[in-house]
Amino acid sequence: MEGREAKHIALQKLSANTTYQHRWAEIFRHEFIMLVWLPEEHHEPCSYTPSKNVYIPQRVFNDSSYCYCGLHKADPVDKSCCLCSDPLMTLIHESVKQGKIVAGLA
Repeated sequence: MEGREAKHIALQKLSANTTYQHRWAEIFRHEFIMLVWLPEEHHEPCSYTPSKNVYIPQRVFNDSSYCYCGLHKADPVDKSCCLCSDPLMTLIHESVKQGKIVAGLA
């Protein structure tokens, strides 16, 4: 029963975005595309890739001209980009390490 209810809710949402005259044509078109055409074309939804769950981009390890935040460094020999080497960011890092708000941030 829950599957039918979910389908009815999906049809209701789909029909809300169509005009009254073309409602069923749009619904049948959508059903055809989802149930027939996409499987015939071997379409698969986005599969899992390990890079989606990491915070540091892979290009940081492959190219020294990128900072750990993912931004491009002004000079590849620099330790970090202009954003990460900003004095305010340094104060934020200090605050996180100490577990309290440092004097420069207050």
